Amino acid sequence: MDGGTPPLGYDLKDKQLVPNAQEKTLVNLIFNKYLELGNIQATADWMNQQGYRSKCWQTASGDKRGGHLFRYGSIQRILGNPVYIGKIAHLAANKVYVGKQASLVPCEIFEQVQSKIGNSKNGLREYRSYIRQKALLADKLFNDKGKPYKLTSTTKKGQKFQYYFVRNGIHIPVVQLDGFVLDTICRTDLSSLDLQTDSSQIGVNEAKTCLKRAVCIKTGTDCYLQLELDKNAFLDVCRKNPMQEQRQNDLLVPDIGKSTITLRATFYIDNVSSTRLQNGTANNILTVRQLNESLVRGLARAWQCKKMIESGMTSREWEKASGMNKRTFARYLNLCYLSPRIVADILEYRNPRNMSLKELMNLAEGHMDFKAQEKCWESIIK
Repeated sequence: MDGGTPPLGYDLKDKQLVPNAQEKTLVNLIFNKYLELGNIQATADWMNQQGYRSKCWQTASGDKRGGHLFRYGSIQRILGNPVYIGKIAHLAANKVYVGKQASLVPCEIFEQVQSKIGNSKNGLREYRSYIRQKALLADKLFNDKGKPYKLTSTTKKGQKFQYYFVRNGIHIPVVQLDGFVLDTICRTDLSSLDLQTDSSQIGVNEAKTCLKRAVCIKTGTDCYLQLELDKNAFLDVCRKNPMQEQRQNDLLVPDIGKSTITLRATFYIDNVSSTRLQNGTANNILTVRQLNESLVRGLARAWQCKKMIESGMTSREWEKASGMNKRTFARYLNLCYLSPRIVADILEYRNPRNMSLKELMNLAEGHMDFKAQEKCWESIIK
């Protein structure tokens, strides 16, 4: 072997793969856990929950690499790598040769794993099944025309992200929307039923049992979500949870029918949230409170950008320091030149029509004159 990244379970010495005793145990654990769980993503989740991480190694230049969370792809590559039974795969020639390295996994275990993965079309079927089981709104989310949202995914920097998607519609992140729906259900006010019930402790599995249908209606950045719950199933779930002290504020009043309980809530989509720049995630589903906070964070981010310019940093330096490209940096910088009246309104949480950060950036970019900005601001309020 000429060099490169050594696979988990081996170290590279004199251009040869040498077994690493500690990592050998970890490799066998991955193979056996997959056979037990029968699912690649579930295996990755279990490994992460136990505190295990991917291989750590040091490059020839002294840089440290690895030590990341296990992902679907990383587990899949480990399970399908013949290096662990003493062979080397030549991907270009689509051939497998006998290697010089020692085996780490018994051949019968390796073959059992390949057979199990093969029966699931290289793991895709089992992955989709796993996601459908995890997603709260799988097969239950529709648009206002009755078209169902389907589950889809994309990979960014080696990590998979799942979305609800409907044709000619929008991609809504599964994790974010499921969290919003669960929070909405947990905030249901059941006091009108005069029963010793409490929805504040409901979990995902319990919510799935009582959720019949969800309808998402999008108008601009506003999304209205209507949840229909099976009344009897919902009340049974609530009775099973220990009573908690009910929050007096922020409770959602439901529409209680004979067989269903209907909830209505609103969320907003803002793909330019400053949260995205702070923690590397696209937090584009926001509640009213989060939307207002994103404007305040946006202003703070803008003033940070202005300080970088004033300190004499070069464009390359502030791009690296801010994590933004020139276009995004300029859009934030424009917020420093908003009318003082608009800034005061934002800091006091007077947000017209629940304006998103993207809309605020468009306003700042399109109108440099304070009076023009205020006129636009006032027209939006109306």
